[in-house]
Amino acid sequence: PVCCDEIFAGNRPILVTIEPKSLMIIDIQLSDNRKSDVWVEFWQHTKMQGIDFLSLINDDGLSMQSAKEAFMKDTKRQRDTFHALSHRLGLIKIRFEEAAYKAIRQAYQAIELLEHAKSEAVETQRKLKYEQAKLQTQKAIELYENFSFLYNCLLACFEQFDSKGNLKNVLTVVDDFVCGLCLLKTLNNVYINKQVTTIERNLDELFYFYQTAQSIVNELTNSIDADILRQFCSAWQCHKKMIKAKQTPRKKALRNKEIQLLQIVKELLGDDFGNMKNQIYNKLNSIIQSSALVECVNSIIRPYLNTCKNQPSQELLNLIMFYHNHRRFVA
Repeated sequence: PVCCDEIFAGNRPILVTIEPKSLMIIDIQLSDNRKSDVWVEFWQHTKMQGIDFLSLINDDGLSMQSAKEAFMKDTKRQRDTFHALSHRLGLIKIRFEEAAYKAIRQAYQAIELLEHAKSEAVETQRKLKYEQAKLQTQKAIELYENFSFLYNCLLACFEQFDSKGNLKNVLTVVDDFVCGLCLLKTLNNVYINKQVTTIERNLDELFYFYQTAQSIVNELTNSIDADILRQFCSAWQCHKKMIKAKQTPRKKALRNKEIQLLQIVKELLGDDFGNMKNQIYNKLNSIIQSSALVECVNSIIRPYLNTCKNQPSQELLNLIMFYHNHRRFVA
């Protein structure tokens, strides 16, 4: 599988293809635009180097989709789960949370004004405003809480394993995901409905990673005890969630949970623990849901682009690719 996306040097796009497990840059090309024919030419150059795409992970860019249909129609595509869901609905969650806090502040201001009313007429007027502010606050909090709950339920559909370490049934997951989208529509918010409609349009390409997960689990089941494998799968999922967590307390909680799960397996396996953990984690790391790893490459090469004032040459990009692919990461 490969991840494809574009990064920008000023107004000029740089087309990038990376191998997600190793973060190796397979190809990088400076371009004048990012139209579909440019993507086709870019992928042709990659294939001329003897590299075939087993699957493609990318976002909802229309040019890339058109190029994919024209150049490698039969190649499986994993739609980028971050851009498909978190990028669309995560911003709405932040907006609703800010609106709820704003409504709460306005309600407090209204009650403070009510307490300082000097006449009966002013008190009646301010009491009415307070009741209106309280009603708006209740609506804003209810909208935020309902949306937040459904949003988290949708995010949980992208977790491959349940609480016991069993691989989820993809058909059940898709049904739950569709149900969650339908419930979002019941909130009767125009902007939410617009985003949900966009998500529904490409639903069939959103859960391809479950096929990869199923094949990996089937392969590991043939050589590893089922109970031990479930423990490792739960620990691996905690590890992945820890990496993505932004808040330190959540990171620590997930890290401690992973350690606890691994400690149980370590007592059962003894000296074989280290090799088996590396084997299973390495296999499970092949489950790729997002092309956001291109953003990691962007952050790595961005200082070099800034140094040349966003006017890189193709030769510089080739040199950056060579350096990146041959260096060792600090961590």
